[in-house]
Amino acid sequence: LTDGTNHAHIDQFGEIENANLHVAGWHIANYKYEYIFIMDYNTGKELARVRADGIYRPDVNQAYNTSGNVGYHVSFNMRNFPNKKVYVMMRATNDPEGNTKGGAQDFHDKRWYLNIPQR
Repeated sequence: LTDGTNHAHIDQFGEIENANLHVAGWHIANYKYEYIFIMDYNTGKELARVRADGIYRPDVNQAYNTSGNVGYHVSFNMRNFPNKKVYVMMRATNDPEGNTKGGAQDFHDKRWYLNIPQR
């Protein structure tokens, strides 16, 4: 995904074990913090968020001529989203709480989604 300046991609999105929803990818944007959100596909409402501490991705840095820890790997408990259709939103922000204060850039990636059953 790109908005012309910032770039992002989800590499992995799915259950890995014991109702553990794993999300991995990368996001290049000029902000201090990265947050990964689980969103309700039907309403667009936030269901959960987690701060994503950067992971070194030399492949992405080389491809986009950038530097730094642009990758992420995060997990969510799927039991918190019973009977929901969910997707991932990536947010780069200057707000340490993951909100939009001080500037932010969001990518909503609805190409990939999961229907989560009751557990």
